[in-house]
Amino acid sequence: MRRDRGINMKKKIVLLKTDYSDSRPVEDDGDLSYYTDQGYVILTEAVEIDFPELPKEVVVNNEIASIDKKITEIMAKSEASITVLKTRKQELLAIGHES
Repeated sequence: MRRDRGINMKKKIVLLKTDYSDSRPVEDDGDLSYYTDQGYVILTEAVEIDFPELPKEVVVNNEIASIDKKITEIMAKSEASITVLKTRKQELLAIGHES
């Protein structure tokens, strides 16, 4: 979620729960039927909260850290796949030389 200056940071929040879960906050956009149809029970009246914005440099640093984490995850998955493919290639090359 990008938090640029000028965006309204006020949100209406309600607490919901199911019979097998703890309560959880959800933004009340005026239609909670999705949640009630899924078995959630509304526990509270909506409360308007004015979320204070973080300084822009904090938001940018958090976003950069998130991107770096995702890059690391993707690279690790790619390297694992490449290793599997290289191993299979070597197995096939070894079979070809056995003939």
